[in-house]
Amino acid sequence: MNHTEWAWEQKLPATEKLVLLALARHTNNGSGLCWPSTATLGDLTGLHNQTVSRAITRLRKRRLISRERRFNNSSILLLHTENQSNPSNNIININTKIDIDRDS
Repeated sequence: MNHTEWAWEQKLPATEKLVLLALARHTNNGSGLCWPSTATLGDLTGLHNQTVSRAITRLRKRRLISRERRFNNSSILLLHTENQSNPSNNIININTKIDIDRDS
């Protein structure tokens, strides 16, 4: 199952599902890496950047994704798909100019 199929199967509110689908769409199936900015995700989904950030926070709280901060104000996110045989294939790199998780 690819990342997009997995995202479609998640039972989520519309905003969270839309952001998860956008993240999955940007995932390289070979390497699992992706680096859309919050602005890019906003443009793709039609959501405000802050709404995208809040959805990412809620997806983390649901344990569908996790995040590792990087030194250059970007984050690496890991999609928690059911097929974790090679978790490195599920990493998504989100470049952002805002703090995507101000709640923690």
